Amino acid sequence: MLSLKNTSFFIFFLYNVCFTNAQTAMDSLKNKTFKELKDGFNNLEKSDTLNKVTYANAYLQKAKKNSDTIKIAKGYHFLSRISVKNNITYYDSIINLTKNIKDKTYPIAGYYNKAMILYQKRNDTQFYDKSLDLEVSYYLGLLKSRLGFYHEVLQLFKTYSKEASSDERR
Repeated sequence: MLSLKNTSFFIFFLYNVCFTNAQTAMDSLKNKTFKELKDGFNNLEKSDTLNKVTYANAYLQKAKKNSDTIKIAKGYHFLSRISVKNNITYYDSIINLTKNIKDKTYPIAGYYNKAMILYQKRNDTQFYDKSLDLEVSYYLGLLKSRLGFYHEVLQLFKTYSKEASSDERR
């Protein structure tokens, strides 16, 4: 039977080995280009989440260091592909970061992916959640406005506004 002292030492040793390996992996990725980091991320198996997170974080840190807004958004996008639990948070970060930028991909990708996740969550639940439906309508309207479907957007936002107002009164 292991004593408390031996168990503590083993846990401390294991933690240091894991932390050192993770830090070494991050350090080895610092000199890679954005393309190499992206390719490395995409070439990893979907189940290799630890290495995917390492590549995504290396990409994100490099983008932040370079103050490259679009690449920062891509870093958040990589992280969203790994973490189902936090992907809405990453999409919100993409939206907030790029909402005032003229780019062909962002912030539309953030709005679209967030709307898809919210729609999927609504369909996965047994009970119909009207507020979730309203949020999906809102983000779909934002997406359509970016794509130039202004007449459809007007109808969506009118419906959204009417429904949201009636929910507030309840």
